Amino acid sequence: MYQKTKAALSQLMGLWMRFTLMSLILHIFYETSNVFFYIGTFLFQEGGDRVHKKFITIVLALTLMLSVPYIAHGASMGEITTSTKADSIISYGKRFLGTPYLFGAKPYAVSHKFDCSSFTKYVFAHYGISLPRVSRDQAKRGHYVSKSNLRKGDLVFFYVGNNKGRIGHVGIYAGNGQMLHTYGEGGVKFTSIYRDYWKDRYITARRVIN
Repeated sequence: MYQKTKAALSQLMGLWMRFTLMSLILHIFYETSNVFFYIGTFLFQEGGDRVHKKFITIVLALTLMLSVPYIAHGASMGEITTSTKADSIISYGKRFLGTPYLFGAKPYAVSHKFDCSSFTKYVFAHYGISLPRVSRDQAKRGHYVSKSNLRKGDLVFFYVGNNKGRIGHVGIYAGNGQMLHTYGEGGVKFTSIYRDYWKDRYITARRVIN
């Protein structure tokens, strides 16, 4: 519930910022039109009101033409922040490539090893996102994301061994079908979620970055 509320507030903030910017642009154009009012009156010797109205009409039309595509299709401030944070999380996680895997690993500062969920917990904590220690509990955070709508920074969950349907592994989706995770030999690494061991073991995904 908390995560959903944060997401909604982030979207509202993005909309508020866009419309504040729009209002500022309109105000600037309107004030500029007053200058052109006097210029037009002086140069063309037309009726002041007629020049003023013509110019305001042109300004408003141009402003709307330039602004509507931004409102309709442009990324919100929340989306930009989310994308930037996801890239930062993945970049930070890459620093640990090759770090040894150990099931049930103690905190990294002590063991200098990770298991899957201690890795995600550690990396996300660096950016102020608190996750539980165990993958099954991490799968309860954020909100559900379908496999076809995965974005960088989403948490992806799998089952391991013969425990079909029971979450036992987590990784960080890194884009292009890859996840950054740690499991077995080689420790922290990039692996495709669509090939080999993991392709048929996918269970769900959660978005925890807002």
